[in-house]
Amino acid sequence: DNRLLTGQLAAGRAVLNCFCYTGGFSLQALAGGATSVLSIDSSGPALESARRNLALNPQLDATRAEWQEADVFKALRALKEEGRKFDLIVSNPPYFVDALRCPDNQRCMARHTSELNYELLFGHSAYLLSEQGVISIIIPAEVERTVIDTAWKYNFHPHRRLHVFTKPGKP
Repeated sequence: DNRLLTGQLAAGRAVLNCFCYTGGFSLQALAGGATSVLSIDSSGPALESARRNLALNPQLDATRAEWQEADVFKALRALKEEGRKFDLIVSNPPYFVDALRCPDNQRCMARHTSELNYELLFGHSAYLLSEQGVISIIIPAEVERTVIDTAWKYNFHPHRRLHVFTKPGKP
Protein backbone atom coordinates (compact mmCIF):
# COMPACT_ATOMS: atom_id res chain seq x y z
CA ASP A 1 0.00 0.00 0.00
CA ASN A 2 2.76 2.49 0.89
CA ARG A 3 4.58 1.80 -2.39
CA LEU A 4 1.36 2.38 -4.35
CA LEU A 5 0.89 5.67 -2.51
CA THR A 6 4.43 6.67 -3.52
CA GLY A 7 3.56 6.01 -7.16
CA GLN A 8 0.47 8.17 -6.86
CA LEU A 9 2.40 11.01 -5.21
CA ALA A 10 5.28 10.85 -7.71
CA ALA A 11 3.51 11.94 -10.90
CA GLY A 12 5.38 14.90 -12.40
CA ARG A 13 7.69 15.21 -9.41
CA ALA A 14 11.43 15.05 -8.80
CA VAL A 15 11.82 12.30 -6.17
CA LEU A 16 14.53 11.62 -3.60
CA ASN A 17 14.47 8.12 -2.09
CA CYS A 18 16.54 7.84 1.10
CA PHE A 19 17.55 4.38 2.31
CA CYS A 20 16.33 2.96 -1.01
CA TYR A 21 17.65 -0.59 -0.43
CA THR A 22 16.60 -2.62 -3.51
CA GLY A 23 14.63 0.22 -5.09
CA GLY A 24 10.98 -0.75 -4.56
CA PHE A 25 9.87 2.81 -3.85
CA SER A 26 12.11 4.17 -6.62
CA LEU A 27 10.60 1.86 -9.22
CA GLN A 28 7.10 2.70 -8.04
CA ALA A 29 7.90 6.42 -8.32
CA LEU A 30 9.14 5.90 -11.89
CA ALA A 31 6.02 3.86 -12.72
CA GLY A 32 3.91 6.67 -11.27
CA GLY A 33 5.45 9.23 -13.61
CA ALA A 34 8.25 10.84 -11.60
CA THR A 35 10.36 13.18 -13.71
CA SER A 36 13.49 11.96 -11.93
CA VAL A 37 14.38 9.69 -9.02
CA LEU A 38 17.60 9.93 -7.01
CA SER A 39 17.98 6.84 -4.81
CA ILE A 40 20.53 6.71 -2.00
CA ASP A 41 21.67 3.77 0.11
CA SER A 42 24.85 2.85 1.96
CA SER A 43 24.83 -0.70 0.59
CA GLY A 44 26.50 -1.29 -2.76
CA PRO A 45 24.99 -4.79 -3.09
CA ALA A 46 21.51 -3.41 -2.39
CA LEU A 47 21.99 -0.76 -5.08
CA GLU A 48 23.13 -3.43 -7.55
CA SER A 49 19.90 -5.29 -6.79
CA ALA A 50 17.97 -2.05 -7.34
CA ARG A 51 19.61 -1.58 -10.73
CA ARG A 52 18.77 -5.18 -11.66
CA ASN A 53 15.18 -4.64 -10.54
CA LEU A 54 14.95 -1.60 -12.79
CA ALA A 55 16.40 -3.59 -15.70
CA LEU A 56 13.68 -6.20 -15.14
CA ASN A 57 11.10 -3.47 -15.79
CA PRO A 58 11.91 -2.23 -19.31
CA GLN A 59 8.68 -0.20 -19.40
CA LEU A 60 10.29 2.21 -16.90
CA ASP A 61 12.55 4.96 -18.22
CA ALA A 62 15.95 4.13 -16.70
CA THR A 63 17.32 7.53 -17.79
CA ARG A 64 15.18 9.14 -15.05
CA ALA A 65 16.87 7.01 -12.34
CA GLU A 66 20.08 7.89 -10.51
CA TRP A 67 21.65 5.62 -7.88
CA GLN A 68 24.08 6.83 -5.24
CA GLU A 69 26.02 4.73 -2.74
CA ALA A 70 26.54 6.93 0.30
CA ASP A 71 25.74 7.52 3.92
CA VAL A 72 22.29 9.07 3.60
CA PHE A 73 22.90 11.92 6.04
CA LYS A 74 26.17 12.91 4.38
CA ALA A 75 24.45 12.77 1.00
CA LEU A 76 21.56 14.92 2.26
CA ARG A 77 24.04 17.50 3.53
CA ALA A 78 25.82 17.55 0.16
CA LEU A 79 22.53 17.89 -1.74
CA LYS A 80 21.58 20.76 0.53
CA GLU A 81 24.91 22.49 -0.16
CA GLU A 82 24.35 22.00 -3.92
CA GLY A 83 20.95 23.66 -3.61
CA ARG A 84 19.10 20.65 -5.00
CA LYS A 85 15.32 20.56 -4.62
CA PHE A 86 12.88 17.68 -4.69
CA ASP A 87 9.11 17.57 -4.87
CA LEU A 88 8.83 14.27 -3.01
CA ILE A 89 11.21 12.80 -0.46
CA VAL A 90 10.65 9.17 0.49
CA SER A 91 12.45 7.69 3.46
CA ASN A 92 12.14 4.03 4.33
CA PRO A 93 14.97 3.65 6.83
CA PRO A 94 16.06 0.28 8.14
CA TYR A 95 14.16 -0.76 11.22
CA PHE A 96 16.22 -0.69 14.37
CA VAL A 97 15.28 -4.02 15.91
CA ASP A 98 17.27 -7.15 16.62
CA ALA A 99 14.72 -9.44 15.00
CA LEU A 100 15.54 -8.19 11.51
CA ARG A 101 18.87 -9.68 10.51
CA CYS A 102 20.24 -9.44 7.01
CA PRO A 103 23.37 -10.68 5.25
CA ASP A 104 24.63 -7.17 4.43
CA ASN A 105 26.90 -6.00 7.28
CA GLN A 106 26.39 -2.27 6.68
CA ARG A 107 22.62 -2.63 6.82
CA CYS A 108 22.87 -4.89 9.88
CA MET A 109 24.97 -2.23 11.61
CA ALA A 110 22.40 0.43 10.70
CA ARG A 111 19.56 -1.74 11.94
CA HIS A 112 21.27 -2.26 15.24
CA THR A 113 22.10 1.35 15.89
CA SER A 114 20.06 2.64 18.79
CA GLU A 115 17.99 5.07 16.73
CA LEU A 116 17.60 7.00 13.51
CA ASN A 117 18.31 10.70 13.76
CA TYR A 118 14.95 12.21 12.74
CA GLU A 119 16.27 15.70 13.56
CA LEU A 120 18.84 15.36 10.78
CA LEU A 121 16.36 13.78 8.40
CA PHE A 122 13.76 16.53 8.81
CA GLY A 123 16.38 19.28 9.13
CA HIS A 124 17.93 18.46 5.76
CA SER A 125 14.56 17.73 4.17
CA ALA A 126 13.33 21.19 5.12
CA TYR A 127 15.96 22.64 2.76
CA LEU A 128 15.62 20.01 0.04
CA LEU A 129 11.87 20.10 -0.47
CA SER A 130 10.35 22.38 -3.06
CA GLU A 131 7.66 24.86 -2.00
CA GLN A 132 4.80 22.39 -2.42
CA GLY A 133 6.93 19.33 -1.68
CA VAL A 134 5.86 16.24 0.24
CA ILE A 135 7.87 14.02 2.54
CA SER A 136 6.83 10.42 3.11
CA ILE A 137 8.48 8.45 5.90
CA ILE A 138 7.92 4.78 6.61
CA ILE A 139 8.56 4.10 10.29
CA PRO A 140 7.83 1.53 12.97
CA ALA A 141 4.69 2.33 14.97
CA GLU A 142 6.61 2.65 18.23
CA VAL A 143 8.39 5.82 17.04
CA GLU A 144 5.37 7.52 15.49
CA ARG A 145 4.95 10.10 18.27
CA THR A 146 8.66 11.03 18.15
CA VAL A 147 8.55 11.42 14.37
CA ILE A 148 5.39 13.55 14.44
CA ASP A 149 6.81 15.80 17.17
CA THR A 150 10.06 16.21 15.23
CA ALA A 151 8.17 16.91 11.99
CA TRP A 152 6.27 19.76 13.65
CA LYS A 153 9.57 21.28 14.86
CA TYR A 154 10.63 21.64 11.21
CA ASN A 155 7.26 23.00 10.11
CA PHE A 156 6.12 19.74 8.51
CA HIS A 157 2.46 19.08 9.08
CA PRO A 158 1.57 15.40 8.98
CA HIS A 159 -1.75 15.03 7.24
CA ARG A 160 -1.95 11.38 6.26
CA ARG A 161 -0.95 8.24 8.07
CA LEU A 162 -1.06 4.78 6.63
CA HIS A 163 -0.73 2.01 9.18
CA VAL A 164 0.60 -1.29 7.88
CA PHE A 165 0.39 -4.30 10.13
CA THR A 166 2.52 -7.42 9.82
CA LYS A 167 1.26 -10.92 10.33
CA PRO A 168 1.40 -12.21 13.92
CA GLY A 169 4.86 -13.54 14.71
CA LYS A 170 6.59 -11.50 12.01
CA PRO A 171 8.82 -8.51 12.83
